[in-house]
Amino acid sequence: GRRPLGGPRFSLVFVNRGFHDEVHTAATVGYLVRPTAVWERITLAVAAFLLLKAGWITDLAGFLLSALVLENQLRSLISDRHRRIADSEVAE
Repeated sequence: GRRPLGGPRFSLVFVNRGFHDEVHTAATVGYLVRPTAVWERITLAVAAFLLLKAGWITDLAGFLLSALVLENQLRSLISDRHRRIADSEVAE
């Protein structure tokens, strides 16, 4: 019989497409959590293309590349905050 629209496969495609759109936008605009470095923009662009191509291997590679950039950005953000706190304590 015919299956109704929806189900787990449809949900996965929907989530993947939404994630692709976010990664593609970050690569194009140059901002994710903070402004992106050149290598981060290139990595995000590659990840966006991988997420666009159907297949679980390309999806996994796209997610992992995106996670690499996100982790780097979050580490940098935390490091900057710690540095600002230390600088303000020294200034007092």
